Amino acid sequence: MQIRMVGWLMVWLVLLGLMLPGCKKEPQIEGKSMNDWLSLLRNREITVRERACDVLARHAADSVPHLRRFLSSADPTMRKSVVTTLGMIGPGAGAAIKGLLQRLAREEVAVIRAEILKALANIDPKAEGVAEEFTKRLRDEDPRVRQAAQAGLDAQNPPKKPESDLEDARATQPESYILREVVAAELEKEEIAFGLVAEVVRENRRAAIIWPGVQNDRLIESQPVGYVFEQRGEGKWIPIATKVDLTSGPERLVELLEGADKQRVVRACGVEKDMLPAHLEEQAQAFRKALAEKKPHEAMQAFEQLSKAFSFRIAAYTDTLPTWLQTGVIGKTGFKLEPDKNSDRYTLQMPWKAAMRSGEVRLTRCADGYAIAEINWTAAPKEP
Repeated sequence: MQIRMVGWLMVWLVLLGLMLPGCKKEPQIEGKSMNDWLSLLRNREITVRERACDVLARHAADSVPHLRRFLSSADPTMRKSVVTTLGMIGPGAGAAIKGLLQRLAREEVAVIRAEILKALANIDPKAEGVAEEFTKRLRDEDPRVRQAAQAGLDAQNPPKKPESDLEDARATQPESYILREVVAAELEKEEIAFGLVAEVVRENRRAAIIWPGVQNDRLIESQPVGYVFEQRGEGKWIPIATKVDLTSGPERLVELLEGADKQRVVRACGVEKDMLPAHLEEQAQAFRKALAEKKPHEAMQAFEQLSKAFSFRIAAYTDTLPTWLQTGVIGKTGFKLEPDKNSDRYTLQMPWKAAMRSGEVRLTRCADGYAIAEINWTAAPKEP
């Protein structure tokens, strides 16, 4: 009897040993589990995806093994987010190089092929098989892929001094908005008042990023667009492209400027951190007042001031600010942007149709202070 009981005890100990690993609590990263963050990589809101990419990139030691598994996901949004995150991690994602090369060989989505090449360049452009892939992709049918391949080859022999990029913290103050009058001449024919978010310069090409907000004293339901010009001859600016939709991201602008390198952003950017909520309120009121008084150009001047409070990525590549102004949510009862006492972030409450939305706001350094770089909604607002 005693022998039998000892035998059963041994069996239970073995079973318990097998069960314990499965019962182990999944580690938490900034308030969410690894699986939670990975699931957000396929979220329909770009700001939510960017937030997940940022968190996973900062916790690379834990995330890289999981990210590698999703390189073969059937969801293209997930694949793109995974590749972007690995590229953000850089050299710390060396274990994913083989998987990235395998994914590249069978990837049918051009923008993801380009993103893979960018990631490989950031991780290790000299790794085995990578340089050969860069050379091969110079013949890709898509210009974005060819551009990324050339950038990868260039990364093997980087310049001694880094080129300027599109980070707001390094933006050039608007010593001259060269294209303002050029674009105005184009839009005056349609009686459109616009606000200038920024100008992006690359060699002899320059893009004006605007919101063509008011026509005949009425708001136009639109999004930021780009007007691209090339300087020829005696300094005359010749239009290359007009009304370019930018809300899908920077790829089209890169193509029209003929490169992602050597780009320089000229824009007014940043507000003192403590003044940010008051700035939004004041300029939103100025915008509404000018519209009510049928002063469209003054309304768009207020829009330009508001755009200073948003990062270049949000102001140029999303319709967040135009939508907020069109729906009048800034300044409405219930709109609150307040610093979080427990972190360096802000909390946001905003009326949206018949509901209240809340979220967390991340700020970024900008030339004159801080700007809103990311909004992570607790409950994502529906389209108006």
